[in-house]
Order: sequence, then structure tokens, then C-alpha cells
Amino acid sequence: MTSTNAPALFPKPVGFSVEYFDPVAKSLRSFVLTVFPDRKVQMVCGNKTFLSKTYAKDLVTTDLYIGGTVVLFSRELSIVDYADESTRKYYESTQTRGFVVVLPSMVRYLGDVISCLQDGGGCEGNRRCPSVISNAKMFRLEGREKRRSELPVPDIDMPQSGAAVALEVILDSRDRGFEGLLGVVEKWREREGGVFASSTPAQAAEDARQMFQSNGGGVEQQPADDNGERACTLCVVKPHIVRDGKLGGLLALVSERGFEVTGMQMMHLGEVGAEELLRPYRGVVSYHADAVRHLKSGNCVALRLEKGEDVVEEFREACGPADPEVARALYPDTLRALLGVQQATNAVHCTDLPEDGLLECQYMFGVLAKDRQGA
Repeated sequence: MTSTNAPALFPKPVGFSVEYFDPVAKSLRSFVLTVFPDRKVQMVCGNKTFLSKTYAKDLVTTDLYIGGTVVLFSRELSIVDYADESTRKYYESTQTRGFVVVLPSMVRYLGDVISCLQDGGGCEGNRRCPSVISNAKMFRLEGREKRRSELPVPDIDMPQSGAAVALEVILDSRDRGFEGLLGVVEKWREREGGVFASSTPAQAAEDARQMFQSNGGGVEQQPADDNGERACTLCVVKPHIVRDGKLGGLLALVSERGFEVTGMQMMHLGEVGAEELLRPYRGVVSYHADAVRHLKSGNCVALRLEKGEDVVEEFREACGPADPEVARALYPDTLRALLGVQQATNAVHCTDLPEDGLLECQYMFGVLAKDRQGA
């Protein structure tokens, strides 16, 4: 049902060129998606209407950016470009992007850094700086011995080697978002010089492209270090945490509980990836279908965690029961008690069995991540 009292999403309709993989025809199809101010959407292909003007109550407008994925009526649409000059001008006047690298010396504070970025970190006027963390990846950073041209961020003097984290953020350019981002980063830079940001929006776009969209730049695949066969567990941060700006808070809680992040990548799993990851729970839990539906609804963040030989059991305990209500009643300090909503939106997926920790990490970072990059 359309809400007549809901505020308009945009001053006028916006259009995007989107791609949809048709699982029946096994082909990639291109459409123009139009989003109207009253939250109605329409999809056309050439002169043919694929989806008539329809109210989309579950539309997530923060997913509407170039490179993003929006899910409409169970269809995953990849946004590849603006469909018209009017939309381009609107978004170029309201959005800009920043690129941030958290250097090895500061990765242990990654959650705090992300939280500070997302709430503006006390920027002038208490403005909210980035609205969306649109991409994130851990990579191995080489120090000064690495040739500058091979670095993923070419205009920074890199004194450190080790696991670093790259972040792409979308900012509200109407609210001095980029300047606010630089201000936040400068404050963190004073602590061991451990956070870097591209100096201009143009440089940020190029650095992000080099980091996230190409195989060059000396960037290694996950996990960032040669972890061998060390005990590890998989944590998948669910879309509602990413969408609601709570990723930083969750990462801080993980760190406070003594777990080390040794692999990290933001990705959109899609239906196949979500089904495969949650296949062991099919027919076991009543909310399986809802969990799959939510996991494929937006970006999630895969984490490889380490903390000794018992890391799988310890992290499972730190997550708490699958039902957040039960967790709040019995284990109020667990991740699901603090950040979960319902069973399907219970903040995180975690490895259940000790023998599956390494296998799940290898599957997530070695199979799904590569599939997502090639999608």
C-alpha cells in the first residue's frame, strides 16, 4: 500500500541503467530502472515494459549508487550507470565518494574508525559525513620497498607492511561530506599515522577503482596474510547491520572480545551464494527462507577471525543464540542480543562446527568472493 504521507524520495524521478542475470535464460539482460519520488518503480527494456509502475515498499534508497546492487521483488539488479543526464547531475550534486585506507598499525581499531567515519566523528556542526560504506576489503600492504606505481594508493608514502583495510564511502556532498571525511581521517592520522584518505574526490574515485575493480595494484586476495592452516572461523555480517550503519560497532565488539580479523571483504552474495551458505539449515530451522531472503537483499561483510585453537566455539558463544530475543534474555552481552532484530536478521552468521571453520573461510574468500568479482 502506498503511503500518501511519506516524504518524497527525490525532487523528480531518477533513472539507472541496470543489469539482471536471468537464471532461466542464463543470460545478462539490460534495463532502465526508474525510481519515482513516491517510491514507485518501473523497468523497461527498449520499447518493452518489463515492470509496470509499481510501489516498492522494500526499496533501499541507499543502495542506489553506481556499482551498487538493489533488490526489487526478489530480482537482484546491478547498477552500472545513470540512465539520463538529469539523474547524473542530481547525484553528482548530492553524492561524492571517499577512499580510506586503515593501515596495519590501526587495523585493531578498525571498528572505531568506521564508526567515527559514519557518524562524522565530531565534524564541524555535528554533520553526518559518509552515509554508506559501499565497499571494504582487507589486503596485504607492502612498505617503502614496494615500487610506488604498484601501490593501490599511489600518492601516499607507505612506511608499513602487513594487513590493511581499504574502504570506499559515499558522502552527502550537500553537507561538506568530503571535507568532513578528511577532518575525521586527520584526527585518526595523529594516532601512529594509521589512517589515510585520498585527497580529492577524483583521486578517491581512481584509488577505489584500482583497489576494488581491477586485479592490479599489487593487491592480494583474501585472507591478507599467509594464514596456512591456522584455526579460524567465518563471520558474515548481515545486510541490516551494514545498511543501518552498525558495521563499525559490531567490529569494535568483535575486537573487544579478543578476536583478530585476518580477512575481510564486502560482497553481495546473491541468491546462489546465500542459498549455498545457509544450505545446512534448510529443513532444520523454520526461518531458513527468511534468512536466505535477507542475506541476498544487500551487501554483507565476510570476516575471517582467529583466536587460538578454540576460535569456532568461542566465537559461536560470543554471537549467542540464533533468536535475538532469547539471546537478550539469557546472554545479554552477546552480539545477537546487542545488535540482532529477529531470527533472520540476527546480526551475524557464524561457523557452527570446529571442523568447518577453515572450510567456510576458504569457500567464502576463495570461491564466493571470486565469483562476486567476476559477476
